[in-house]
Amino acid sequence: MHLSRRLLLSLPLVAVLVAPLPGGAQSPAPAPATRITIVHFNDTDQMLPRDGSGGVAPAMTLIRKIKAENPNTIVTYGGDMFSPSLMSGFDKGAHMVALTGAMGVDVAVLGNHEFDFGPENTKARLKESKYPWLGANVVENGKVLDGVKPSFIREVAGYKLGFLGVVTERAAETTSAGPTVTFQPPIPVARREAQDLRKQGAEIVIGLCHIEYTSELTLLREVPEIDICLSGDDHIGFLHYNGRQLAMEAASNLTHLGVLDLHVSRVGAANAQRVVWRPEMRLLSTAGVAPDPEMAALVKTYTDKLDASLNVEIGTTTVELDSRRATVRTREAVFGNLLTDAMRLATKADIALTNGGGVRADKLYPAGHKITRRDILSELPFGNLTVMLKLTGAQVLAALENGVSQVEEAAGRFPQISGMSFEYDPKAPAGKRVLSVKVGDKPLDPAASYTLATNDFMARGGDGYASFRGAPNLIDEKAARLMATMLMDHIEAMKTVSPKIENRIVAK
Repeated sequence: MHLSRRLLLSLPLVAVLVAPLPGGAQSPAPAPATRITIVHFNDTDQMLPRDGSGGVAPAMTLIRKIKAENPNTIVTYGGDMFSPSLMSGFDKGAHMVALTGAMGVDVAVLGNHEFDFGPENTKARLKESKYPWLGANVVENGKVLDGVKPSFIREVAGYKLGFLGVVTERAAETTSAGPTVTFQPPIPVARREAQDLRKQGAEIVIGLCHIEYTSELTLLREVPEIDICLSGDDHIGFLHYNGRQLAMEAASNLTHLGVLDLHVSRVGAANAQRVVWRPEMRLLSTAGVAPDPEMAALVKTYTDKLDASLNVEIGTTTVELDSRRATVRTREAVFGNLLTDAMRLATKADIALTNGGGVRADKLYPAGHKITRRDILSELPFGNLTVMLKLTGAQVLAALENGVSQVEEAAGRFPQISGMSFEYDPKAPAGKRVLSVKVGDKPLDPAASYTLATNDFMARGGDGYASFRGAPNLIDEKAARLMATMLMDHIEAMKTVSPKIENRIVAK
């Protein structure tokens, strides 16, 4: 009888999770078996520890230890490193490519955040990488994106491991991948690549899958040729094994490393051998781990570059500023009001709207806090530009409907606004939630024209803002300024800021 176990955890509550999973992918493997170790991590854009765990240097200490214990070790990465982070606002992810290369990553899959700065930046970062990148379903001009492999085979300890990679289809909507890059449905692409790997002689097929964990489980059911999925995207600790296939995700920002030991053997007659394997999985915490000195020195070269220019005070807040994820993605936020006011005033637009998901530091700043450039660039790490569109009232209404269409999921499309206000019913069907809208003190006129300040990502239809796509652009990307710069200038000019909740967004 096969053992089946699935664990889905909120990892901040768990220091270490150890899940040895006896049984086998086929029948029990005879001794002696070869142990192949896979160290996996994902969704890492921060270099330093936070709240006592994570960080590149502590993780390197564990990786060195694991490799010393088993030379048959490979390191895999589950996507999302180019952004969002403070440093990525300056080098567009180059530091993470260098750091993961120094960590000994052997193979990575693209994540949606690899496209936050556009496809040309993606390609530039891929050229700098010491390791191969996978993304079989990421296509441009009819072929896999330049610099990306759909799949490949690597021999470890005499066994042929086949690797393939797929990326969430949502990347087309949630990033700045551009009009020429498309993301094909992952399952049929993964099936094609897995079958091809088997034909090439792969004995164990491993998918690097930057997709939602529920989709990952579906993929495993639909593609039996895949033995293992090493994933990213959800930022959760996730171990799954059904006696035949397994999946693993290691939270985010190196709070944990996913460690998979495969005990591998060949059975059967010499001319008809087959491979069997037995897995052991665990999530290894970095909390309290001493940093690797060599990696810590490399990290310091990047942090030193930031300090001189970022630790500069630009103003003071007289009120508590709330940029927490749960706030900016579900309700009117004082930080959102401060940001969108700066955008509207700088562009002289009628109204302003930006997506709460673009606010990233997830912090509470106390009243009296001295705001620095570092604070603002931590909040707005994507390098987005403030553009101005000309829209009809009907298009504005459609945008607001989109903005609250997934509020129950705390989706990043939730709107932070200036120059207007609206009421909505979160229990009504999506698309029919907005009850009333005012621009200034007047009801929104569906036939009237309004100028709207927003970010360049949303202007291209990002985060589902389809009503913005193709609208007349009064300030386009060539003439636009960085949102972060606009906000910093606003705060510097004001010297003290006191944004407040003004019932701009009211849930009925």
